[in-house]
Amino acid sequence: PRSTELRLRAASCYVRGERYAQAEPLLREALDAGADDPGVHRDFGRCLVALGREQGAVPHLERVVAAGIEDSYVMAMLGHAALLRSDADGGVRWYERAFAAGLQPGPAGHGIAAWNLACAYVRKGRTDDAFAKLREALAHGFGSRAELAADSDLAPLRTDSRWTELEQIADARRPQ
Repeated sequence: PRSTELRLRAASCYVRGERYAQAEPLLREALDAGADDPGVHRDFGRCLVALGREQGAVPHLERVVAAGIEDSYVMAMLGHAALLRSDADGGVRWYERAFAAGLQPGPAGHGIAAWNLACAYVRKGRTDDAFAKLREALAHGFGSRAELAADSDLAPLRTDSRWTELEQIADARRPQ
């Protein structure tokens, strides 16, 4: 499409269809042309995260929050980006805000966010909070015994007596 409005509508459809590679150039062009709507920044940030360019997404996602939009998904993406750059404080701050704003139930929403917040808590030495969030992650269908064993952030927890409980929870919900 030639008009900016139509290009943004097409980009929005691509984002909803999780066709981020198609949406990203359309959104970039709109931003370069002066589009400043928080929704455009959110969609562009979401595309960059999905394409593995989390750090490039941060300024766009922060603009959404600065506009007063309490979007749990945006805050969770900011938490993830903080953890990727070894900013445990930022990870905790953004993930806690995401939980306060309300995350979708299930493994792809609440589950993964709880797991990532647990990792941030481990980095901060907040063991009790980490175990609580890992239980939540497992209860929401995210994580397995293999993932518990493989996640290097969780290594400090493995000698704690509560670790066995997490493994048992993971095993109990495994499909038969």
